[in-house]
Amino acid sequence: TAGRFDPGGSDAPTQPVWTPDGKAVLYARNGPFEGEIVRHLVDGAGPDQTLLKVRGTWLCPTSISADGRFLLVTRWVQETGGDVVLIDLESGGSAQEAKPLVTTSGSDFGGVFSPDGRWFAYVSGESGASEILIEKFPERGQKTRVASGPIGLVPPPMWSPDGKEIYFMRGTRGQVDVMAARVEHTPTLRVAEPRRLFTGNFLVGADSGQTFAVSPDGRRFILQRLPPGRSRELGSATQLQVVQNWFTELRTGGAAQ
Repeated sequence: TAGRFDPGGSDAPTQPVWTPDGKAVLYARNGPFEGEIVRHLVDGAGPDQTLLKVRGTWLCPTSISADGRFLLVTRWVQETGGDVVLIDLESGGSAQEAKPLVTTSGSDFGGVFSPDGRWFAYVSGESGASEILIEKFPERGQKTRVASGPIGLVPPPMWSPDGKEIYFMRGTRGQVDVMAARVEHTPTLRVAEPRRLFTGNFLVGADSGQTFAVSPDGRRFILQRLPPGRSRELGSATQLQVVQNWFTELRTGGAAQ
């Protein structure tokens, strides 16, 4: 069952993220000087609720911790460009609870929590290239590199449901490789050389959010395949769409309509 909602007051809605209980999605509405993090109830039981106002010209929520307390957001500000911001959703709407987590001289975006909440991965441009890095949460510390590429060509990463792999996209116009890197957490964090899973002409995300998903059992990917000749970059959107019971639609052919 597909449902659409209009995120009023936003020039282009950003990627929504699901709450752990599956009852709501959080998205950003952006204005000229600050943005809002908004909760939308999937069952439509109430109006959209503004949780927090955050300074910045562009916000995009990217990940919620498994306990539902912390939200990672990509924020663009004039002084530092892209930053990864940590929001405490139990703060009661205090803007002081929006704290910069990764702020470097480069562009940092796409923060995602590991399933156990002990690590987070993100894209950083601090070195002059785009790198996918992993750090400990919340204490941070040593940065472990997963992959690197030219600036602007490394989209946000994603953890496997069991936390044992990092997925990401790599490629140029026309063909995109979906990659996986094995992650060992003990005795110390180690990341294996990334390997290619499959290739296709897929839509690739950037600071506007992720464009693929993994099923809870880790066996299926959901991607948007582009027709030949179409650009791989994320285009503009005016609506967010929520699909419930999507696997039933897929089996009956409704998803292809």
